[in-house]
Amino acid sequence: MFTTSADWVDSGCVFVGFNVEKGVLQMVGGRPNTVMGEEWFWHQFVMLANAPLATAIEQAREAIGSNLQIYVDCGVLGSGSRFEQLIFDVESVRLRPKLYERRDGILSHLATSTGFDGFADALRALDGAATAWHWIDVLVGTSFTLNAGGPNNTGTCAAMLHPFRPWMRAGR
Repeated sequence: MFTTSADWVDSGCVFVGFNVEKGVLQMVGGRPNTVMGEEWFWHQFVMLANAPLATAIEQAREAIGSNLQIYVDCGVLGSGSRFEQLIFDVESVRLRPKLYERRDGILSHLATSTGFDGFADALRALDGAATAWHWIDVLVGTSFTLNAGGPNNTGTCAAMLHPFRPWMRAGR
């Protein structure tokens, strides 16, 4: 995924990364595409969010020579309220919380994660009735400049995303 949203990156930058979405359990506002079915990758991701995710992130970090970030965005669809936002800097296998903008506290346990085992456990706890109306985005990646006069980061972006390739599905 690529985003230039001011909620995620500084002006003049683009966040590039792997994105996983957790949908809602009930339709909100007549939007059936928000209802999470068995085919959603989220179900597999919560099982991969420990050692397999740590390995993919370490390979991506080695490919680009710098650390990555994990962004988690969570909120109730259709509520009109801003979503909670949680950002981790990933340093090898350690998670270092960088920002937590608390709204309804749904990510408070996840915000205490310092490693991938705890991160995976906290994600699994967010799966089910407790978050039936919550949409969750998990983004793993880093920011690059959009400066046309700057370096061409196409190869670096591709190298960073390569470890996540087995998890990516066309058309989803």
